[in-house]
Amino acid sequence: MTELDVDRRLRNLRESFGRIKALLAWERLKRREDSVSRPWAFPMPDSTPEELKNEYSFFLAMLLNTYAVLDDSSIPQALRQDVKRQLAVLDWQVHVLHLDRRF
Repeated sequence: MTELDVDRRLRNLRESFGRIKALLAWERLKRREDSVSRPWAFPMPDSTPEELKNEYSFFLAMLLNTYAVLDDSSIPQALRQDVKRQLAVLDWQVHVLHLDRRF
């Protein structure tokens, strides 16, 4: 694995985390709107829970794969430690969302 691969993986994980946060925000908004009594409103189909589950699965798979690849790569130790720290921060940010309890 090269430094470019590491940067790409970190960028993909950050983008995935951003999508997870956006899906959660959309879900909260939808729930709030649904709680308002509007008998005339047509219920729209909502694929947000499925999209959230898929994005969370992608994030976890990419995170675990990146940890595994880092351990087997020829990346310098200092860079490896920095990347592991960044991965731990991303992992914690997603963990705080408690998606593991949900899925």
